[in-house]
Amino acid sequence: MKKWVWFLIGLVSLALTLIASIFTQNDNLIIKVSGTVGIISILISGIFLGAFVNGDKQRANYFSETIEKQEQSCQ
Repeated sequence: MKKWVWFLIGLVSLALTLIASIFTQNDNLIIKVSGTVGIISILISGIFLGAFVNGDKQRANYFSETIEKQEQSCQ
């Protein structure tokens, strides 16, 4: 999907949270929902990027790649 679609999904979820917060007169709802969505997004992106691996796994991944693959990932 295009990047702007995800941006629009974020805006729509923020708008729905804002509307729900106004109707329930609960200001903390905005903070809780947007914080939860933000933390979940960071965790999912970290898992997909492989940012939560230890040093041994990262070193093994680095040395198992060919030079061509390393050059492609830098571009």
